[in-house]
Amino acid sequence: MEKKKIDREVFKKLINILEIEYEEKGFRMSKERAEMWYESLGSFPEKKLRNGIKLYIEQCTFSPQLADIIEKACTPIMESVEEYEKRIMEERKVNV
Repeated sequence: MEKKKIDREVFKKLINILEIEYEEKGFRMSKERAEMWYESLGSFPEKKLRNGIKLYIEQCTFSPQLADIIEKACTPIMESVEEYEKRIMEERKVNV
């Protein structure tokens, strides 16, 4: 069974973030390139893809390649301190 793909409009908005950030570095998204990226990235959950793009922008100054975004999208999402505390409290309730 094929994984559900991310909505194309959401995908376009996420890619637009990269276009805005890296336009001066020569990053351009043609229709053909966007389709190739969508085929590779479209099955990622939106939250993971959004986090991958955010990490890339925070950590990299050069124009992104598809492999770069895949690598960052596969990076585990770190919990906030509040999320961690909430999860620990819920786990303790289950174990009591």
